[in-house]
Formats: sequence, structure tokens, C-alpha cells
Amino acid sequence: MQFDTFTLTLLFSSIVYLSLALFVFWFFRGHPGANIFVGLMMAIFIYSTGYYFELHSGTLAQIYFWLKLEYLGIMTFPVLFLLFIMQYTRRDRGLTYKLVAALFVMPLITYVMMY
Repeated sequence: MQFDTFTLTLLFSSIVYLSLALFVFWFFRGHPGANIFVGLMMAIFIYSTGYYFELHSGTLAQIYFWLKLEYLGIMTFPVLFLLFIMQYTRRDRGLTYKLVAALFVMPLITYVMMY
């Protein structure tokens, strides 16, 4: 396993995303947008960690496994980012569970198409 500046930076950023998610979860749980922000940071953590391991994989099967894991993070990012902005700016009055579920339909279809 070769370590270079890019992948070490990627691993470091993954640790930062995870620590930021844990910090916000622990100290700012009741603030508007905090729960979605934790999910957003976890999605980025999953993506960057998966990408790190994808770059250090030796076989094509390993690369495909980490790529599928990466997609869990990167596909949910735009929806979580939109939900975070709506909650943080307190414009989430019209958000229902059905609407939030509908926002996740396209990422779900994309993930299913990977198999």
C-alpha cells in the first residue's frame, strides 16, 4: 500500500468529517439543521473513506466493492444538502415525510442500477 500526499489528505479529511459529525451531534443536537448536518458529514465521510480504500485496492473486485460503498455517500449528499439548507434557514414548513422520501427516490434508483 503506497501512501502519498493526496491519499493521506483524503484520509485526514475523512477523519475531520467524522469528528465534525460527532461534535455537532454531541453539542448542537437541538439546533436547526443539526441532525441533517450530521447526516451530511457522515455521507461525505463514507464517500471519502470509500474513495481512499478504492485507491488502495489491489483487485478489480475490491475496487468495485469500495465504489458501491462510495455511492452511498455521494448519492445522498445533494438531497441531504438541500434538506440542511431548508432546515437551517427555517424554510422546512412544507417538508413532509412523503416529500423527503420522494427526494431520495432518484438516488435509490441510481444505487439499484449499480447492481
